[in-house]
Amino acid sequence: MRSTFFAASVVALWGCSGDPAPEVASSREPIVFGTVDSAHPSAVALVGQSTHPGGLLCSASIIEVDPPWAYLLTASHCVLGGAVGVIVGHLDAPEQELVVVESLANPDYQDGQYWHDYAVLRAIGADGSTPFTPAATASEDNLGVGDVVTLVGFGQTETPSTPNFARRTVDQAVFLSSNDSLEYQQTMGGMCFGDSGGPSYAALPAGERVVGIHSGVSSPSCTGHAYDTRVSDAYQSFIEPRIHKATFDFCGICFGSALQATPSCKPLLQACTTPSTPCYAYGQCHSACSGDPVCESNCATSHPVGAADQAAMLDCACQRCSPICDDAAACGGPETGCGVVSNDPGCDGCIQGCCAEAQACADDPYCGGAFPDAPGNPSAIALESCLAASQCLTTCGLVLPTSGAGGMGGGGDGGMGGVGGSGASNVGGQDDPAVGGGGGSSATGGAGGTLGDGGSNDDDLPRDPAGCSCQLPTRPGSRGGAWLLLALAIALRRVDATSRMLRQGTARARGRRRRCPAPRHLR
Repeated sequence: MRSTFFAASVVALWGCSGDPAPEVASSREPIVFGTVDSAHPSAVALVGQSTHPGGLLCSASIIEVDPPWAYLLTASHCVLGGAVGVIVGHLDAPEQELVVVESLANPDYQDGQYWHDYAVLRAIGADGSTPFTPAATASEDNLGVGDVVTLVGFGQTETPSTPNFARRTVDQAVFLSSNDSLEYQQTMGGMCFGDSGGPSYAALPAGERVVGIHSGVSSPSCTGHAYDTRVSDAYQSFIEPRIHKATFDFCGICFGSALQATPSCKPLLQACTTPSTPCYAYGQCHSACSGDPVCESNCATSHPVGAADQAAMLDCACQRCSPICDDAAACGGPETGCGVVSNDPGCDGCIQGCCAEAQACADDPYCGGAFPDAPGNPSAIALESCLAASQCLTTCGLVLPTSGAGGMGGGGDGGMGGVGGSGASNVGGQDDPAVGGGGGSSATGGAGGTLGDGGSNDDDLPRDPAGCSCQLPTRPGSRGGAWLLLALAIALRRVDATSRMLRQGTARARGRRRRCPAPRHLR
């Protein structure tokens, strides 16, 4: 943490009040003039496809654990599209890796604000040792001006040129207090770029609680005013209803996020999607077999290193996504329907009509095998068009009305899209529609999240109880459903990102009531 926290999302509306426009804290930098923290392991790093040290996107906090699930708080501006992983411990010495499968951002959040800047994430991979600190409820939160809280994050330090990999902390006294926010004066330490979404802790009569979510600062130097969204204001209406809620899970979104965002799996994916590597050559050979088991066996024989690399990649994702991927063909389960099985009856068969397009995408290394988005790829366009025209988008909550909140699952990401899902560096907060809180019922949740984001998680593909006309044959030892699963995960992620952008445009149009400076996100 830096002595000052630059919160990029707060700038816009502060400018209307005559105070300096706050800037939303970026996900990429730490507490300034703070110290390395050893007392708050529930403060974690959100990582993904970022060029920042350790892949840092934002900070967050784990507020509840129900193995294998962990529930986290972060800022809405941190959950725009993209795969998201969670690092417990320090970035250069992870103690645990979790995978975000739902990102539910507050649908009332608008880019550039600090109010309503909160989101709930659901991640898989937690166990009895995963640390957590409860969120403060309204009845527990008695903070007032002058009370001291502890700010924690992974953001920029007082030496921005030196990468920060540690969780850092600094104490601050509350300067101004309202029902929905806490404000601090940062002169000798505080939040800064990369601390966005991180927690503020306080010792309350009920015990230590997460009382604030880092949102923004008034100055790019991370001095002056810094702002937290107050957790207790959102607990009953938004946070608590999204913990332990009934939902369903898409293996594909988790699978894709595990490979794209977690430090242990990410290098394995890169080895299989980079031309000229043994794994890529094996994938090309395997795809050309069109399901012929003899051909596939010959590919494995002629490309032993590549076959082993692909198996290692799949095993990594399968371990991170257990148990929701245990029945997927890519993880050794039965190759049923489109290669992925879901236990949600409401979604059964909804994606089966796009099996042929999904298979074509999976067979095209530049659609399903190569993860960087290729919007102009014909196979990707065909698959996305099929999904857009199918009933599964509404049946599975992959796309919600513009009022939906969300998270990755369709991010439902209005929220993290994704968790359902979320943005390039995953910091800029927007709500993930398809899954989002406002999305309602099953659509609520989702990610893409990460993010995934279509309602409740757009990740597990359904099984057609009546049989699937494009059912794939079993391929012993080939784990042939892997690329198909990834292709569908990518396509659903794109659908969520598109719906999120549309919702963003609507939200911004609604928000043009005041002429205020545009906020700058700290990413």
